[in-house]
Amino acid sequence: MKKMMFILLIFCLFPFLLFAEDYSTYPWGIYSDEFVMPPNNENDYIKAKEAGIKWISIAALWNHIQVNKGDKLNWNPSREGITDYKLDARVNKAIASGFNIHFFVAGFPEWIAEKKDGVWKKEYPPKEDKFIEWKNWCKNLAKRYKGKVTNFEIYPEGE
Repeated sequence: MKKMMFILLIFCLFPFLLFAEDYSTYPWGIYSDEFVMPPNNENDYIKAKEAGIKWISIAALWNHIQVNKGDKLNWNPSREGITDYKLDARVNKAIASGFNIHFFVAGFPEWIAEKKDGVWKKEYPPKEDKFIEWKNWCKNLAKRYKGKVTNFEIYPEGE
């Protein structure tokens, strides 16, 4: 009788135990950049899969892809200050490893972003007269990764 009362008490205090969800179906995700889950680290991808992760969020940083106005879009930049950014390689590795991709669209280049108190930050949005460049960037990004990336999120953390 005590055992039955204890079980009843547990379910009364913690009713969610009766209706526990199967979390294995949830779309858990992880953020990836050149330091977290770089494409050359197979072990990170294996561990993420074993943990049940289904999505990888990758930052699509315009300030790495097109540093100067008029530059050709360089999807796999390799220059000082950018450590293994290689957007194409990261997307291809995620797909080959069986992940869905969520793009975090951010990183406004200095030539397009507004400055606050004379300081540029990649988080600052484009100047109003530069919205056409912003539109073109988004269009190019969507076109290049069509069929590979299904979710795009515009940088949500303005200052």
